[in-house]
Amino acid sequence: MMKAILLMLDLQSCVFHLRAQCIGPLSIVQPTEFVVEDMISHILLEQFELVLIDEVSVHFSSPLDCYVQVFATCINHLRSEWPCHKEFVEAVLEERVGCVLTEFFDNINIDYVSL
Repeated sequence: MMKAILLMLDLQSCVFHLRAQCIGPLSIVQPTEFVVEDMISHILLEQFELVLIDEVSVHFSSPLDCYVQVFATCINHLRSEWPCHKEFVEAVLEERVGCVLTEFFDNINIDYVSL
């Protein structure tokens, strides 16, 4: 249904997918799905007109290890060079997400970022 609406409105969309492993709590506060969703949506809104967060999961396999996964639908990239520079945008998003997650963890390993 969502794709049909986007096509009718002539909007370009893509799916953002992030998977990261976070090790060693830096702060006493552990991020919840809501906190991660808020941080990621702000980062994505720097690149896209509209962002719909589809799924966020934060799974602590131990008190020191955490896995974060995010799926979002991103609509209308704000820069015209978007189709030619997808890899560049993915690298920028990976760097920005890594910086934000370092507020909570000592070591961040971004396993996967794609658009």
